[in-house]
Amino acid sequence: MATTIAQIGGFELWDILQLAQTSRMSVKLSVESPHGSGAMFFEGGNLRHAVADDNIGDEAVNRMLEWREGSVSSSQLPPETPLTVSRSSITALLMDRARVRDEESRLNKRPPEPPPPPPPPVVEARNIDIRAIHALLTETDEQLAGGLLGSDVISKSTGVSIAGINSAPKASALFNHLSEQLHTALTRAEDAPAKGIRQFIIEGDNGIFIFVIEIDDRYRWAMMIDGAAAQLGYVLSVVIPEVLPRLAAALDG
Repeated sequence: MATTIAQIGGFELWDILQLAQTSRMSVKLSVESPHGSGAMFFEGGNLRHAVADDNIGDEAVNRMLEWREGSVSSSQLPPETPLTVSRSSITALLMDRARVRDEESRLNKRPPEPPPPPPPPVVEARNIDIRAIHALLTETDEQLAGGLLGSDVISKSTGVSIAGINSAPKASALFNHLSEQLHTALTRAEDAPAKGIRQFIIEGDNGIFIFVIEIDDRYRWAMMIDGAAAQLGYVLSVVIPEVLPRLAAALDG
């Protein structure tokens, strides 16, 4: 059974694909768009197969990455998925696409488009103790003894990680987006069992757990944890209650 996980438009399909790769998911991601329909097949975070209408493999991936509207749903990875793509890494695939476009631009005697200007630095209203935040995230990493795959403190207003361990900027933006959508759904639904969230947990089918914890009105704390290497009860009952108030204090300067 497929589960819709995102509407393309608030962020690009690339964000979802990077999350599947970073979280080492084994999943089928189906994409429905006014421009067509397709699917990408990930095994252990590696892209193996892609179809988009009559296209297969790399051509199908390139076609879907051009779409900017539609929806994405996830379902169980079918057995014996064929290998049709030349690049199992999404990052490598995008770099290859950029190289091809650059070569096409030179052949057409047109200079390649300049890269977009870097975003302006994020200025927070509070005096944040970045050193203290890094120290707390490092302490959490040591407590979980190899079970922590990545951790970020995320600004709610921008979706940008202000500090992290094995930081994943695209995943941070995605977690922030999902949190806002969940919060909006709960606050607008009259029969919702809760009117807000303090934290939520996503369990991947590859044993990876994603924790998203509300710190205060401006920041969230996200962690990706290997369920086979960390005790989740310890994370919930010890790590989060001990670190969370100290993170809030560091964010208040």
